[in-house]
Amino acid sequence: MIVSNGYGEDLIGAKLGGAFRTLDSSIEILPFPLIGTGAAYQAKNFSPKTISPVPKSGGFIRTAGDLIKDLRGGIISTLWDQRRSIQHQSTSIDAIVAVGDVFCLMWATAGQRRPTIFLPTAKSDLFMPHSALEYCLIRRRADWIFTRDKVTAEGFGRKGIDAQFLGNPMMDGLVETPPLDRPIDTATLALLPGSRAECYGNFKLILLVLSHMPAARPFFGWICLSPQVDRESIYQILQAHGYTHSNGHWTDPNGMITLVLTPHFAAAVHASDAVIGLAGTANEQAAWLGKSVIAFPGTGAQSRPQRFLEQRRLIGPQLRFVNSSDPKDIVNTVIHSLSLPQLPPPSTQNAAVAIARHAMPLILCSEIS
Repeated sequence: MIVSNGYGEDLIGAKLGGAFRTLDSSIEILPFPLIGTGAAYQAKNFSPKTISPVPKSGGFIRTAGDLIKDLRGGIISTLWDQRRSIQHQSTSIDAIVAVGDVFCLMWATAGQRRPTIFLPTAKSDLFMPHSALEYCLIRRRADWIFTRDKVTAEGFGRKGIDAQFLGNPMMDGLVETPPLDRPIDTATLALLPGSRAECYGNFKLILLVLSHMPAARPFFGWICLSPQVDRESIYQILQAHGYTHSNGHWTDPNGMITLVLTPHFAAAVHASDAVIGLAGTANEQAAWLGKSVIAFPGTGAQSRPQRFLEQRRLIGPQLRFVNSSDPKDIVNTVIHSLSLPQLPPPSTQNAAVAIARHAMPLILCSEIS
């Protein structure tokens, strides 16, 4: 059973499920996404065992206000239903994989105890170490731990908890993706408004920034949309900002900016000179591919200044956070980033398979017992 609590975590869970299936086709994968429909699992031909409404906070609680919104939105009944489903399913499984935060780990191991693999993707010693209580819970509930970076694995070791870093599955397959065709002699941007409900407000802010780009220079942009985003709403926002549509291309009123919607995130990032990103996981992936990522305050919990400052500590100088609501300040950073040399692409990795190989003995021993 793979339990994950977030869209990025779902993607990791789906990659791990595929890796287990590649190593042993007899293994049955039971995905339990705690937020949303589990689109990442469905894309890999896995059938989610639960479909949960997206909480008002988008599953990203940082303030008391976020918690109050979720409580008013019925989060208690949702959590209760999830817990009952997991407890019911746990009677027929051999092992558990939890991908996300410590809450995900606790929910995944509710009920009967099973050998448990934990990928603590929500935190890193680079920007937010685990608390003493979290270390205690992880020690009690997780048998094998695979961190998102080496520094965090070393931090676990100093606490007397065995953890390994075998690569971040979120980056698997990105390097091998061929780029999309791009216009010649035109500055090209990848636009990442995010995947939660705030993406629509974030997209409006991105269009506002683009409207202040130099009028004498044409720009081309890939609007990278996750499966959770409603395209019709994006179309309406484009039309409200004066964009016209023709043959899949959206053009601004001045005829200098052309935008194309695409679900092919990695291919669009490869084809871009820089990235405007108000996202979480997608920002990290774009920076890992060597692109400059320009971020600024957005409209929700995922795109608050605090979040991007944390993300910068995780990503490093590739993330250029502009703590300003003035589009001109953001445009200046975008223009400067377009003139910077891009980092060489990283080497190919397959962290999901590496983790699955290490975890197989735990699962096989559980089946034998």
